Amino acid sequence: MDNPRLLITTYYSAFLNPGGGETELLTLIEGLRVLGVDADLYGPSSKPLSSYSSVLHFSVQADGLVMLQRAKSQQKKIFLWPNLWWNSAPTSEERELVANFFKLSDRIIFKSRSEIDNIRQYVPINDEQILHIPVPVNSKFFNVSNPGIFKKMYGLDKYVLWVGVLNRTKNQLTAIKALKDLETPVVFIGHPNDEEYFNECRTAAPDHFLFIPQMPPASEILCSAMQSCALFLEVPLEPPGTSALEAALAGRPLVLSEGPWTKEHMGSHARTVNPRNEESIFTAVKDVLRSPPHGETLSKEILRHHLAPRPLVPLVELIKRSAR
Repeated sequence: MDNPRLLITTYYSAFLNPGGGETELLTLIEGLRVLGVDADLYGPSSKPLSSYSSVLHFSVQADGLVMLQRAKSQQKKIFLWPNLWWNSAPTSEERELVANFFKLSDRIIFKSRSEIDNIRQYVPINDEQILHIPVPVNSKFFNVSNPGIFKKMYGLDKYVLWVGVLNRTKNQLTAIKALKDLETPVVFIGHPNDEEYFNECRTAAPDHFLFIPQMPPASEILCSAMQSCALFLEVPLEPPGTSALEAALAGRPLVLSEGPWTKEHMGSHARTVNPRNEESIFTAVKDVLRSPPHGETLSKEILRHHLAPRPLVPLVELIKRSAR
């Protein structure tokens, strides 16, 4: 029997300023292919829509709705990966848009229970539509082939690491202000999608803080950076992302934004802070650097629940069923 064919779509401007979501999408495609799904990302090289038994749409940006409507009109099975979190109450227009995406979808993929609870405050979700798929994390962060290469390349010894796109919601500037007197370098790896904010960050940062461009996902150099850091820091004004799970898999000490996502994924194994409170961030980082916790227990939990491509198996079964 031929492998099932899945077309993966997203909003048109997704890869103009790639961040964690786009990295997650590429990891998803890789995992599905490993598990025997012919997964194609929509574009000039993809086949006509009629060639696919199902469509997986990533995100709920408005310009993607037409794509889903077209797929539905051709009786395709539709899987929706909303990749959504509301930090404050959405407008009625935003709620209506998301509800329209949900109505078109056969299954809605949520990465966490906290994500379901967050969205359900504002938009109804049918229980039959829910498919809970923990975020797949690449095993390369657990089995690092050359852990010392990053330190050697950048002349570093002990350092704090933050990986991810730089913008106001991600909140790097607050962390920089909080840690400006920290002797240990803080290293930011990621693409700035807000140049004005990026300039503010660089102006506020002391000379020994580093800003390094985005690295390829799960590359040898990125895995080395993660494995060798003294502490992984991520204190956005929204839940931390996949990089925090990668750091947890690598067994690194964590300082993360407090909230239901962090509690669900990290339990008591991460130091949590109010991301708006500079003193809270500074104290947590100093304490963890002075007395780092052992990350072995959390690493085993991440290994059990998130190691790619295992979390995708239930999705693959549904994709195969839709092809029969």
